[in-house]
Amino acid sequence: MRRPSAPPLASIGRSHGGATAVEFGLVALGSLTSLIMVMELSWQVATGAALDYAGREASRYAVTGSCSSSGITGSTPTNRSALIAAIASQSTAGFLNSNILAVTASAYSTFASYQSSTGSTSGGGAGGNTVAYTLSYKQPYLTGLAQSILGTSSFTHVITIVVQNEPFITTCS
Repeated sequence: MRRPSAPPLASIGRSHGGATAVEFGLVALGSLTSLIMVMELSWQVATGAALDYAGREASRYAVTGSCSSSGITGSTPTNRSALIAAIASQSTAGFLNSNILAVTASAYSTFASYQSSTGSTSGGGAGGNTVAYTLSYKQPYLTGLAQSILGTSSFTHVITIVVQNEPFITTCS
């Protein structure tokens, strides 16, 4: 004896064909978005660490007052400030693009004048001066997903390092 077939409306809730595919699609979309954002965050953290290292290396060189460009590859910088920027860029083995890296230096006669932000001159200063080096780097995102979520095309990293120059006699520009 045959069973009577169920009316079409009665079978709507019973069929599970395709449910797994839909669930996988929803979970995969969220997981992939999270993975891409973790990659973007890691990229920006690595950029920040590279900028910190570049600033440390450049300021270590700058406090000596040296004008030697030995070890600098590419075009030779024409002045001490350009040499400091070249050292910062080269110290990261090409991770930071020197065309995007901006290095500024403000010299103060004493640390107290730095604290009060008075009497600064641009450049690396003279022997014994307190100098604030600011490195700024605009790192583009890796993917368009971060751009669309965050609404910008890049993230700007800025660090400031304050050092006191060794007592040297200025012999270069």
